[in-house]
Amino acid sequence: MKSAGSLTAVRLFLKEKMMTERYEIVKNYIYDKLTAVEPPKSRNEGLRHITAVSQYAILLANIRGENAELAGIAGLFHDLYAYATGIRKEHAKGGAHMAKDWLDQTDLFTKEEKEAIVGAVYFHSEKGTVHLPLDEILKDADVLDHILMNPGAFIGKEKERAEKLMEELHFA
Repeated sequence: MKSAGSLTAVRLFLKEKMMTERYEIVKNYIYDKLTAVEPPKSRNEGLRHITAVSQYAILLANIRGENAELAGIAGLFHDLYAYATGIRKEHAKGGAHMAKDWLDQTDLFTKEEKEAIVGAVYFHSEKGTVHLPLDEILKDADVLDHILMNPGAFIGKEKERAEKLMEELHFA
């Protein structure tokens, strides 16, 4: 007879395995979309940036006690539209629609999870406005990648966010 503790451990293992599988499915979809991007320099920058933001979002979600899987998935989707289409203007809104379309074609996520991912992607460019915790994690993960790739290049609302983030992470 299994104890309640071992059943809980099995449930946690299965939940983490499913989370990893869902993340990998999304990552494979995103990477497949990006392989068609030309020129190769844009493709490589897209892969680097999207992967970095996804990983930073997972890190920040763990630090802040939020859903790391959804944060990582939002990070994967956040600039897909910009890199896949070459259109930067309104790319957050375009990316949210692209994410919603793909997520709606799968039965991997609940309605609430889809809404959280799509909302984070939609609002990620609004660095000067505070939204839901997952939205803020994605904004901060995006800024963190900018900090690490081009320190000192911030102005306006992104600069304020970068300074707060650096303080939170004890970079200051």
